[in-house]
Amino acid sequence: MNQEEVIKKLKYRRSKYLENSQPTNSHNYFKNLITRSLLSIIVLLLGIIMLKGNKDLLVDKVFTKNISFAKISTFYNKYFGSLVPKLPLNNPTETVFKEELTYQSKDDYLNGVKLTVEDNYLVPVLKSGIIVFTGSKEGYENTIIIQGTDGTDIWYGNIKNSDYKLYDYVKEGSLLGETKDNTLYLVFQKEDKFLKFDEYLTQD
Repeated sequence: MNQEEVIKKLKYRRSKYLENSQPTNSHNYFKNLITRSLLSIIVLLLGIIMLKGNKDLLVDKVFTKNISFAKISTFYNKYFGSLVPKLPLNNPTETVFKEELTYQSKDDYLNGVKLTVEDNYLVPVLKSGIIVFTGSKEGYENTIIIQGTDGTDIWYGNIKNSDYKLYDYVKEGSLLGETKDNTLYLVFQKEDKFLKFDEYLTQD
C-alpha cells in the first residue's frame, strides 16, 4: 500500500467519524431539550392542579402578599455571596448624584407624609434596594416602591422622568426621578405596617 492510499483511507475514516458524531451530538441536544421541556410542563401542571383546589391560597399567598426580596437577598448573600457586585470606589468615569432629602414643609397624608419641595425636585433614593412596583397608586399619583435591604418598602409618590424599571437595583443617594410639581409623597411600610416618617429616618 503506497502513501497516497494510506492518506485516502485516513481521510475516509475521518469523514465517516465526523458524519457519525454530528447526528449523535444533535440527537443528545434535542433529547435533553425535550426532557427539560416536559419536566417544566409537568411542574406547571402540578402547580395548577394544586392551586385549582384552593383558590383562597392563591389569592392570599400570591396576589395579596409582597415578595420579600430582602429575605431572599439575605439568604443568597449568606450562602452564595453578594447579589450586587461591589464596584471600585472613586471611579472617575461614574456620574455621581449624591443628594440629601430636602423639603420646605411636611404634613401627614394618608399612610405617609406629603412633603413640599421645589418644583421638579430631583428625588434621591433614601435606602438602597430593589424596585418592586412602578405605576399609579390612588392618592399618590405615579409611584415607585423600593424594597430596602432591611425589608422596608419606601413609596415615592408623584414621580416622573425615572430611568429605572421594575426589579432594578438602586443605590442610596442616587437619582430616582423628578417630582411632577412641588409635592413629594413618602410612605414607609414593613411587614404590612406603616412606619412613622421621622422614626424611620432616624432609626440608624
